[in-house]
Amino acid sequence: MIGKRGSFQIELSGTKYQLSPTFEALELYEEKTGKSVFKSLLELRDGDMRISCAVSAIWSGIMGYYISKGTEEKAPQYSEVGKMVVSHGVGYLQKEIYSYFTQCLASDSDIAELDKLSDTDKKKYRSGPNHKG
Repeated sequence: MIGKRGSFQIELSGTKYQLSPTFEALELYEEKTGKSVFKSLLELRDGDMRISCAVSAIWSGIMGYYISKGTEEKAPQYSEVGKMVVSHGVGYLQKEIYSYFTQCLASDSDIAELDKLSDTDKKKYRSGPNHKG
């Protein structure tokens, strides 16, 4: 389910986490990787994203949620998220990372329009530009 500011849920190692593309999350991502979200989205599209950038995307999204709730001290550490992402399989998280990046770059009105879509259409949107069917 997409919530406030494009937030959505993922599951890692049996635990559900909310990813929130907040300003603070974007800032954390860019500080951690030294890359813009724009560049990272292109790297993901081209199959050229580093594992550390994939982990940073998931971690920053999780942190965005905890920061927005004022409970960042309860958030999992970067290394913990890294281990969960690798255990889950980075390749299996490409759709979530794509969705996170595109929602980071979307306007609030675009996200509001996305909220109006059916669950099937939301899945197509989240699947990225190469989605078939």
